[in-house]
Amino acid sequence: MNCNISCTCQMSNTKTCDNVNGSCKCFPGWKGENCTTDEDECADNLFSCQEHSYCVNTNGSYICVCDDGFTLKDNICGVCTAGKYGKNCNNSCKCQMSNTKTCDNVIGACTCLPGWNGDNCTSDVDECADNLFSCQEHSHCVNINGSYVCVCDDGFILKDNICGDLPFRHTVSLVITIDYNMTGFDISNKISANYLKLSDAAQKGLLESLKKEAAVISVTIMNLRQGSLIIYTDITMATNNTTDKASEMKIAMVFVEILKNGIGITINNTNGNILHLIISGVEILKNDTPCNIKSKLDPCAASETCKNEGEEAVCRLVNLR
Repeated sequence: MNCNISCTCQMSNTKTCDNVNGSCKCFPGWKGENCTTDEDECADNLFSCQEHSYCVNTNGSYICVCDDGFTLKDNICGVCTAGKYGKNCNNSCKCQMSNTKTCDNVIGACTCLPGWNGDNCTSDVDECADNLFSCQEHSHCVNINGSYVCVCDDGFILKDNICGDLPFRHTVSLVITIDYNMTGFDISNKISANYLKLSDAAQKGLLESLKKEAAVISVTIMNLRQGSLIIYTDITMATNNTTDKASEMKIAMVFVEILKNGIGITINNTNGNILHLIISGVEILKNDTPCNIKSKLDPCAASETCKNEGEEAVCRLVNLR
């Protein structure tokens, strides 16, 4: 009466207070007799949020927040850009991205590209060791980072995507003098046990020294002589070349490296340095460059000059101007 009674509503949350009985009509988001109780729109399913977002209750209302792995852009919750993940896309993926197919936009888990594994896709898969390869006949698996390659076996060459026999065989004759203790070895008789044992050991030692030259097919010991140990041997190579000069050059370069590095030849577990080397009747020295060797074994034409290019001797036409 006479408007002497004050409304008990929380007026900031109240739309109207009835002028007769003082009852409160709450703003949306509030409830209760005096409009003091927040209405949880999220719990009561009274909200509307776009895809990839969820409801968060606030006093008198609610907000929509983008799900983890999404961020708000132009009022739309869009997926994180590549390399980002988590809440508001604030985290950077730890994946090695060059080896990674995807980084999970929610938790940052890495899905590796084929050939890689590990939490961060940093570990190479060894397809060869794990038998995860497929190579054609006469080839073998060689592991590389993130993959593998098939390499033709020794004595075969890739042609038209098939590993086939190299078309030519060339034999290179060598005379090798090795600093080797011959005490107790009588090798004057070629059918004696001493001769045969030493011949077999020399063959194995030469094959081991020549293993970097994949085209070598066989090593045949033709003769052995004392003083220290002189080995007469034929080395057979598979090649594309119709002449034997390229094979002579390859063998010569292998032995020059042995001479320069003082590696020697291991025979019966004893290493002996090469004292003297003759290839196809020509003496090869440890300081010979590729062009030195070529001039001895297969000289360039008169109109050409030899250039040392890495471990190769290349004949170039002389510029007459």
